[in-house]
Amino acid sequence: WPVAPIDQSGSYQVFVHVPNDHGTAKMNYRTELLDADGASTPVQLAGQASIELDQSLFSDQWVNLGLIDASTSGSLRISAKPTGTGADIGSSSLEAAFDAIVIVRAAQR
Repeated sequence: WPVAPIDQSGSYQVFVHVPNDHGTAKMNYRTELLDADGASTPVQLAGQASIELDQSLFSDQWVNLGLIDASTSGSLRISAKPTGTGADIGSSSLEAAFDAIVIVRAAQR
């Protein structure tokens, strides 16, 4: 996905929308924070380098990928790639579906 601005450091919830059509693949989501020069730093989702989501379990739903902690402001980029082996990924019966993302600043404690 294109980058989304993170105006200040802090914690943010990341949600993706899985549409009702074509979401049948398992996807591996990763996030990274880009600085003003375009240099990227990986950002963990829910304390992990990546999150796997089986899109076939959702239809026209927002799915919470987890919390990220952005140590600085910048632009957040989210990438998604199919998981599995060559036969799984190339299968005509598996399709990845993308609709929208939402990034919500988490309440400060």
